[in-house]
Amino acid sequence: MIKRHINTIFLLIFAMVFIYGSMVCMNAILKERQNTFLNESGITTVQNPVKAWQEIADNEADSNSKNDNSTEVLSNEQIEDAVNSWNNRKADVLHSPVEGQISMEEAIDNGKEWLNDMEAGIAEKYYINETGEEAYVISKSLSAASDTVAYATLSYALAGTGDKQDEISKPAEPYNSFWTVRLEISDFIAVLYVNAVTGNVWGAELSEKYDPGEFKPDYNKIEKFWKLAGMESSDSDWLNISEKDSKVIYESVAEPVYAVMDYRSHIISDYTKGKKYVEYVTVEYKLETK
Repeated sequence: MIKRHINTIFLLIFAMVFIYGSMVCMNAILKERQNTFLNESGITTVQNPVKAWQEIADNEADSNSKNDNSTEVLSNEQIEDAVNSWNNRKADVLHSPVEGQISMEEAIDNGKEWLNDMEAGIAEKYYINETGEEAYVISKSLSAASDTVAYATLSYALAGTGDKQDEISKPAEPYNSFWTVRLEISDFIAVLYVNAVTGNVWGAELSEKYDPGEFKPDYNKIEKFWKLAGMESSDSDWLNISEKDSKVIYESVAEPVYAVMDYRSHIISDYTKGKKYVEYVTVEYKLETK
């Protein structure tokens, strides 16, 4: 009888030790997986990782006005920091907009307006009219079409230089956040990077299908991109065109950054429209630090 009680007590103690040990081990495993996940590159979502924009909060009148010029809102150091951190990010941290940052609707509207100003998403379609003469019609722009697919996400750049959990716990500057706006219709796709404070497009990837040999790069658009980005120009600005490398650089002494336009293309098979081959071209615009 006594032996049976001893065995029962021993089993109870063993069960308690086993349960407690399992809990400790499980917590350790979960902690290790959390650290591993946070140290991997990718997209992370946190609730309030960004500071409110004090310069805008101190002036409510300015917060309700559209920012046409980045240099009137951000200093040269802030512009350089935002461009450098975004171009060299190791991960994107998703978050909701804070005071001083534009909303998703504003980001999408700014993106559509930018496409109109850049005359992007507009194609000349040739046809034979009733008189037998060749003519052309300009198709609807991406921003005006009713069947445009549009969505956007807001994130700030994570440098990934140290422990990701520690980096996320430190509030980021609001001008380091960008709205990634994607607009698409038919054979045209635009991915735009809109600075969350200035509301200007500071980067873009425009992809479209052409008949082989039909695409002709317009190097003059680099200056338009520069001005629409809200950057200042001067009489000593210079343009460097490298047709061999399909790259154009626009630089101004008035700004700590410069603009780059580049394009890449490849021929793919496409039987959906009765064409054997089409040329898929992606034109990229971006700001880079000097």
